[in-house]
Amino acid sequence: MSVNRYLRLVRLMNVRRLLLETDKPVEYIASVCGFTNNKTLNRNFKTWKGLTPTAYRQTYARYHKIDTSCFQKRPL
Repeated sequence: MSVNRYLRLVRLMNVRRLLLETDKPVEYIASVCGFTNNKTLNRNFKTWKGLTPTAYRQTYARYHKIDTSCFQKRPL
């Protein structure tokens, strides 16, 4: 795998995480993850996952919930 391809994959995985864990706009996520603009992110993400970032978020965000129950303080 080339360095450029590896970097793109790492950026896309970070985009995926932010899409599922935050409600930040896609434009913000694109800039934070190193994509030059939203169009570039859309093209790369759709090639990778088969969906646009917005469609991916709408489809999978409801299934992705962080289990925070292990962080609750329990009496000793």
